Amino acid sequence: MRSDLVTLRQRQEAAQIIFDAARKNELPQLDLVLGVTQSGLAEGKSPAAFGPGFGQNFGQGYSANLIFQMPLGNNVARGLIRQQAALVEAQRIRINELGHAISGSIETSAYAIVRAVEQLKEADAAVKTYAVGLANERTKKRLGLSTLIDILNVEDRYNNSLLSAVQARQAYASAIAQFRFEAGILLSREGDSYTARIAELLTPTASVTR
Repeated sequence: MRSDLVTLRQRQEAAQIIFDAARKNELPQLDLVLGVTQSGLAEGKSPAAFGPGFGQNFGQGYSANLIFQMPLGNNVARGLIRQQAALVEAQRIRINELGHAISGSIETSAYAIVRAVEQLKEADAAVKTYAVGLANERTKKRLGLSTLIDILNVEDRYNNSLLSAVQARQAYASAIAQFRFEAGILLSREGDSYTARIAELLTPTASVTR
């Protein structure tokens, strides 16, 4: 579904069509030429007066010719064939190279999604843990079992966990976007416009196999 890969395949198909046509130029050629004629006569008229001549018909004539052409040497055609064959092979090599590159990039980005999901889950779990710890620390402060410094220390860790969760969510969205770009599914075409499923980049529910 990658547009660059689709373009290369279309170019290879076009090069193959031209190559097949070039090969035909190397073959002998036999043409059958059929002709139909009709004669007329107009006497005592100006040479520019063709109307009466076509109006007085004296019958039709027919002809058939066979024309056979046998190339001798035909170096031009052979050169064009080799040139076009090289273009077809070059397109095939480009397609293989791009295909391997896309395959490797998809695999790498898929593992990146797995790691991003795990890091995001860990970050969210840390936020919940520090949120509970901060609530407990405030309760202890009201009971006289904790100090304001203790609350500030736990609150600082809680804020850092929130920042880490935001960064993990950003990394997850980037990993999803990179994977879909490599797979050629980041954008979906609707008529003449393109759209992206932004919501699925922000929620860690999409799996790698989707």
